[in-house]
Amino acid sequence: MSSIGRIISTASNALQANQAALSVTGQNVANASTEGYSRQRALMVESPVTRLAQGSFGGGVMVQGVERMRDILLDAAFRTESSKSEGFRSHADLMRRVEGAMGEPGDAGISAALDRFYSAWSELATAPESEAARSGLRQVTEALTFRMNEVSSGIERLRLDGFERLEQGVGRVQALVADVVAINRSIVTAEASGVQAPDLRDSRDRALDELARLLPIQVQQNADGTVRVNLGGIGIVDGQKIPEFGLDATGGQFRLMVGSRSIALSSSEGQLGGIMQAVNHDIPALRAGLDAMANALVESVNSLHRTGTNPLGQEGVDFFHVPLDGAGDPLPVSAAGIRLSDAVLASALAIAAGPGSGEVDNEFQPGVNSLALSLAGLRDQPLAALGGQSVSSRFGQIVGEAANATRRSRDGTEVHRILAQQADHRRAEVSGVSLDEEMVKLIQFQAAYSAAARVLSAADEMLQTLLQI
Repeated sequence: MSSIGRIISTASNALQANQAALSVTGQNVANASTEGYSRQRALMVESPVTRLAQGSFGGGVMVQGVERMRDILLDAAFRTESSKSEGFRSHADLMRRVEGAMGEPGDAGISAALDRFYSAWSELATAPESEAARSGLRQVTEALTFRMNEVSSGIERLRLDGFERLEQGVGRVQALVADVVAINRSIVTAEASGVQAPDLRDSRDRALDELARLLPIQVQQNADGTVRVNLGGIGIVDGQKIPEFGLDATGGQFRLMVGSRSIALSSSEGQLGGIMQAVNHDIPALRAGLDAMANALVESVNSLHRTGTNPLGQEGVDFFHVPLDGAGDPLPVSAAGIRLSDAVLASALAIAAGPGSGEVDNEFQPGVNSLALSLAGLRDQPLAALGGQSVSSRFGQIVGEAANATRRSRDGTEVHRILAQQADHRRAEVSGVSLDEEMVKLIQFQAAYSAAARVLSAADEMLQTLLQI
């Protein structure tokens, strides 16, 4: 039958096992608020039994190892939704700043400046001989061109800011991938004996969670405890090799470079994807629309103004400046470069309000306002260069497109943020620490420890009794 020594050994094993379990419980309680910490559990298994003639006698309990509670499927769901949420959020953030640079709606915006511009032509039509009306028109136009220059420059600064964010994000991706590769290597070494290294695995999961916010990654578990990380079919963590990450701007479109391969990202594919969507598509489209609007405004106003004669007796004067190439041919006007012509800047009297007399000297006709009325009528005039839209309506469409892009991303952010929170809540139910549950375990292991100590004490009393015989 079982000897007193075996009883002492069994009790000793129980003491050690429950002491280890208490230590794990204390670790859980201490890290209940630690971000990224996974609840741990001592794996207590039955010790090998001893088979004698009288029967099989158990060896008590032993701790086989410490297991962390984690569900890889819930991790994958969280990272997928987190990547989408962060992508839409970064896109919406940059587009909100673009909307702020445009300043619409508001008295300081381009729409209000356009209204004042056309209204100033109407005022000149009521007093076609007035130098004050011409000075007012010049001042209003300078304000309009300055605002268009400012908006265009502000949008360009935001594009450059987006590029800087991309560079910073790529640098962070490089560092995180290097961290995951290094942790993979450490896990293989630490778990060579078959015992998990929960702290290393938690560190790796925190790095993977951050990496998922930047890029739409897929994580695969390997049998040796390491992970493989894929991005668009490319293994960015695969063994010990660390790929080089960079940016490619071929054709004016930024793409993520992984070694020699490039990847295009959309607004739902991590922070880098959201920024790329704005920098590659939305901001260039917005600037192209502003440039087309500015060029159409210059062409429509200049083509009419050249037909008029100003109080200085000049005909064929451009109201807006037209840049020329090396051959003297006109170049398109951009929103960043639109400005008054040198003649109008030099004197407000260079502004025409009506046609000339038609004679050789082309004398100025006082009181004639037909040209000013025609220019004021451009407010609602459809222009072929803008696809049949007026300048004002085209700008309204530009503003609306920017607002729609922001709203779509904002809505996407909210939807996927909620889904990410739900996924995170589900995985927290598995890996999170419940203080109530840990307190129950604490009492349970403490009671088991006390019981094992009592068995050990009883065995000691039995041994003392034998020795006294």
